[in-house]
Amino acid sequence: DHWRVYVPVLLISVVAMLPLLLLSMRSGKSYTAFRVALSLMLVSAALLAWAAGHGWGLVGGLVIFFTGFNLLEALLPSLVSRVAPSQLKGTALGVYNTCQFAGVFVGGAVGGVIFGHFGPAGVFLLMGTLLALWWIVVLVGDVPELMNSVTVYLEDMPAAQFEDRIAALRQLPGVYDVTVLAGQNMVYLKV
Repeated sequence: DHWRVYVPVLLISVVAMLPLLLLSMRSGKSYTAFRVALSLMLVSAALLAWAAGHGWGLVGGLVIFFTGFNLLEALLPSLVSRVAPSQLKGTALGVYNTCQFAGVFVGGAVGGVIFGHFGPAGVFLLMGTLLALWWIVVLVGDVPELMNSVTVYLEDMPAAQFEDRIAALRQLPGVYDVTVLAGQNMVYLKV
């Protein structure tokens, strides 16, 4: 019977999330969309704690929660890769994915214990508290500089000329990081 609520909630939340995601991508406001997603999840935690077990309030809270959650799921890997240095992007995404899956395990275990002792309202209050702490950290923290990656392929050339090209790339305005893949004539730029 849960699917009768979950499937429509998930579909509505994906439809609600898509315009936010597309707008943030087109306008370059990914970090603002990240804050909006956290805010939606925080509002949903309050609504879910208040409406635990009360039909439409519960459904509304779930729609708001999954709108924010789905937006975070889409934004976070992109934000991590845009903040990480070129040579560490794979490592940063690996750490992110590991933490994500560890979080699913820990969240499920802790949520189960809290549910057993305090019921659904306890789970939603804990979720709201953790989200509020995260929201405060994001609010008072520095806004990260989000960069894009560009791949440049260089033709075969003598080593000295290759080094001159790399030096020229490093001097271009707006280029923050240059990573050379040895032996492949490929250069990653953070711009």
